[in-house]
Amino acid sequence: KMLRYIRDIRHALQHPKHKARGHAVSVSPEFLTEVEEVLAYLRNPPSANSVGVSLKNMKTAKLMDQLGELADEMKRTGFSHLPILDDQNVLIGVFNEAAIFDYLWRDAAQIVERSMTINDIIPHCQLNAQHTETFRFVRPNTSIDDLTEMFRAIETPTTRVGAVFVTASGKTDQPVHRLITPWDVMSVDGR
Repeated sequence: KMLRYIRDIRHALQHPKHKARGHAVSVSPEFLTEVEEVLAYLRNPPSANSVGVSLKNMKTAKLMDQLGELADEMKRTGFSHLPILDDQNVLIGVFNEAAIFDYLWRDAAQIVERSMTINDIIPHCQLNAQHTETFRFVRPNTSIDDLTEMFRAIETPTTRVGAVFVTASGKTDQPVHRLITPWDVMSVDGR
């Protein structure tokens, strides 16, 4: 919006239709501050390394964590995805609602008990579990625009990207640095 506004002012000053005397525009300190913020944003745009949740702040799951406790935590904190990490912080899978639904619908009479562990449902949490959500891996310097497009894109008529994980080279076999959800990108993209 700011760049369009500056363009319109520049256009009006370059091609005046009036012959008024005096200053056509008065530049305020607040305006200059806004322009400086826009320029700083353009010089150093946000990237995958600057949005989402870092590993140290990420709520994760381990294979022996109980589903009931994880579900309570998710409900209390509002997390939608809990990465399941190995001892080297490499992603094994994701615990989310889709994993539970997948588990329930695989066989005729399934029950989810609070005392069950991630290990009991791990095939339904793996990245290739064929859910309505898929997961992507990106490098830290991936642009916000590219992340936004990943979340907007429909993978198939029934799937979409549910979360993006940041690793050093964007590969799945490396330690996870960050977790990014659509909400994280929308809060930045709405600039």
